[in-house]
Amino acid sequence: MNLRYIALLLVGGLMIFSACNEEEDIVSTDLDFWENALLQGSQCRLSDIDARTLAAEYAPGSVITDGDFLIDQNLSLYIYEMTFDDSVQVNIYLNEEPCALYEIEGAIPPFTYEIEPPLGLVTFQSALAAAEAEVTGATLLDWQLSRDFNAAKVWVYTFEFNTGSDLQTIRVDAGDGTVI
Repeated sequence: MNLRYIALLLVGGLMIFSACNEEEDIVSTDLDFWENALLQGSQCRLSDIDARTLAAEYAPGSVITDGDFLIDQNLSLYIYEMTFDDSVQVNIYLNEEPCALYEIEGAIPPFTYEIEPPLGLVTFQSALAAAEAEVTGATLLDWQLSRDFNAAKVWVYTFEFNTGSDLQTIRVDAGDGTVI
C-alpha cells in the first residue's frame, strides 16, 4: 500500500475517533472549546474530569469540597460545591449532555469572592455592584446565575436581598450587566 493512503486513513480515523457525539466522552483542556460548548450546548458528553476543571476555572481561588452526579428525568448534572478560603461555598451545576452550563449559585456570606463565567459574561462582582445600586443598605441573602428561557434564552443573575422590611429580588442581565 502506498504510504500516502496509509497516512490519509490514519488521519481520517483519528478525526472520527476524536469527534464528539452522543456515545463518547471528551477529555479536553482547551477552555475556549469548553466555554463555547457549555454556554451554547453542544451534542457532546461532559466527563467528570472536564466538569471539575471547568468548575475550578469558574470559581478561581476555590477548591472542590464535594461533588455529586444527579440524574433526574432528562437532566444529568454534575454538581460541585466550591469552597473559598473563608469557608464560603458556591455550587456549580454543569449539564452532562449536552455540554451546557446549567447554573451557579451562592447562599453563604460573605459574598466577597469572584465568579468568572464563560464567554465574556459579566463577573459576579460586577453584577452584584449593579444589583446593590438598586437596593442601598440591603443585605444579600443569596444569588444565582442561570439561563432565563422566558427572555430569549439570556443568562441572568438573580439576587435576593433583605431590605429590613421585606425581601427584594433584583435581576441583572449577565450579558451586559444592566438591571432588568
